[in-house]
Amino acid sequence: MALFHLSVTQTKRSAGQSAIASAAYRAGGERLYSEYYGEYSDYTRKGGVICSDILLPSHAPPEYADRQTLWNAVEKAERGKNAQLAYSFDIALQNEFSLEENIALARQFLLENFVSRGAWWLTSPYTSQTGRTVAYQIHIFMCFALSAPSSRTANGGAKATPGV
Repeated sequence: MALFHLSVTQTKRSAGQSAIASAAYRAGGERLYSEYYGEYSDYTRKGGVICSDILLPSHAPPEYADRQTLWNAVEKAERGKNAQLAYSFDIALQNEFSLEENIALARQFLLENFVSRGAWWLTSPYTSQTGRTVAYQIHIFMCFALSAPSSRTANGGAKATPGV
């Protein structure tokens, strides 16, 4: 029987959090440099991440396919000390599907419902183990800071997108 788990959190500068550090952690095995903080976030010893993708809308500059460039651009775009840098979704994948089917479904859902509307995503399926049970989950890390210009308010903040 399928069990559902969804957890949503914000990455907030006011809480001392960094989009670069969060992206490095979620991607697993990454060492990224934060231009904002002037330091490296090194998660090269973190295990369990199966793959990591960056899903970009068609209007995205090609250089944003590089994780460090993308998340430094987010840090730069959100200048305030109370900036909400990104949203993180942690979702359980279903045991009834193969890992490949789960990953394909997650990519299809994000592309059709969010990336096509201008959202930027980092996806990282990973495993967690409790005793002998292995659970597959996916970290989805999303920013509004670099959304399509039509999705921004007059003061630069992200507008709610109908149906999202």
